[in-house]
Amino acid sequence: MTVPFKEIDELLKAQKPDAVVAILVQPNPDPDCLGAAAGFALLLSEKYSLKSRVFHYGEVSHPQNKSMVNILNLKLSKGELFNIKDYDLSVVLDTDLLNTGFATDNFKSANIRIDHHSMDRDSGISIEDIRPVGATCSIIWEWLKEFSILIENHADIATAMVLGIKTDTGDFSSDNTTDLDFEAFRSLIPLVDRDRLARLTVYPLPKSLFEHEALALESKEVKNSVLVSFIGNLVHQKRDEIPIIADRFVRMDGISTAVILGVVENDLIASVRSTDSRVNVGDLCSNVFGINFSGAKAGCGGARVPLNSMIPVEGMELSDEATIVMQLELFRHYAKRIFEELGEE
Repeated sequence: MTVPFKEIDELLKAQKPDAVVAILVQPNPDPDCLGAAAGFALLLSEKYSLKSRVFHYGEVSHPQNKSMVNILNLKLSKGELFNIKDYDLSVVLDTDLLNTGFATDNFKSANIRIDHHSMDRDSGISIEDIRPVGATCSIIWEWLKEFSILIENHADIATAMVLGIKTDTGDFSSDNTTDLDFEAFRSLIPLVDRDRLARLTVYPLPKSLFEHEALALESKEVKNSVLVSFIGNLVHQKRDEIPIIADRFVRMDGISTAVILGVVENDLIASVRSTDSRVNVGDLCSNVFGINFSGAKAGCGGARVPLNSMIPVEGMELSDEATIVMQLELFRHYAKRIFEELGEE
């Protein structure tokens, strides 16, 4: 594909001096998303003297992501504060407009989208740079390189982008890793703040994570190489412990697919990880739960299902709040469906 350097350059050059750009990202921004937003904001500032503001709905609750925001002083704004009328341009990074949560009847199209995901649900995006590479940070690095933006004096941004590339390529072990990812990493790594990078690589984990991991070990059901487990209720601020445990359990000896279930407020949350190339995580989530938010990285995905919208398990009465008995029934119900879907029943 032809990279739209010229089109985006002309669009940004045409903005008035006091123009402000809204950068819209996924509700729970990860390192690649955070690094890409920081890098693109640098491009806007250094090349075009444009101000920008990064918006997201949801929480930054994953321990590593929270550490990135705090240690690297990344500036984020709550999605509730966003009003398209206050901004001259809108840019969607590392996702599509629908997944940001900002799409409304009055706001159906952003001006620019830069992403490495294959999602194509935005019919009205003016200019797009979507490539099948390991990380959006790698694409943003190429934009900075194209317009000769020096990153030497921005160690915090270089650190954020290096971490984004490392995490989204699985330390370059992912099938979607490309030469661009290696090139971007090699260029950025000499510029990072090594102390901060070390702190962000070995980031602190909350005590509750180990408690929930113990519950997951106790409740796990295993059939051949598939593991399904349930960790009960979590407060919203701890929801990212579900995918963290899934990441850890899929590395368990003899396990190639791990599904971790938990209840957050009135939603059943599922996180799926698989190293089995035969398993299509998106199809698994759709067929079992009827909905999925997979697609970010190969072998990763999940689902969020409102409890009050579920088809009741036979003999089970749904109420506004999930009881322990109901939760256990749901776990058995979905564990059975997962094993059946994967041919292990």
